[in-house]
This record gives sequence, C-alpha cells and structure tokens, in this order.
Amino acid sequence: MRLRSIHRFGLSTLTLLASLVLIACNQTSASGKSNAAAPDNGKVPITTKSEEARKEFLQGRELSDKLLANGRAS
Repeated sequence: MRLRSIHRFGLSTLTLLASLVLIACNQTSASGKSNAAAPDNGKVPITTKSEEARKEFLQGRELSDKLLANGRAS
C-alpha cells in the first residue's frame, strides 16, 4: 500500500515537472516577443553571406510577391 502511494506521488511530481517545462518553453521574453528570430512582415529572414545570393533571393521574392498580388486581383 505504501509503495503504491510513493508511485502515485512520483507520477504526480513527474507530471507537474513536465507541465512546468512545457510552460517555460512556450514563454515569451519580457518584451512580449518570442526569442526565436522573427521574419519581417511574415517573410523569411535572409541569412546568407553571399551578396549575389542575397540579390537573387530578393529579386525572386519580389517577383513572387508581384505574382501573388496579380493572382489575387483577378
């Protein structure tokens, strides 16, 4: 009987700790923003060091945005 109480206490403690960890992982910083790198205006942040790749990526994203805007108008 006593062993069953110890197991129940251990399970309750484990459940509580798991809940606290999940809550802590979902917390935001004091400024109200997530700690993860947030893209600007819903766009993917650019992380390349290559200026050529950056230029081509921006050109492709601009063309994609224009295509989406054109498709919405019709």
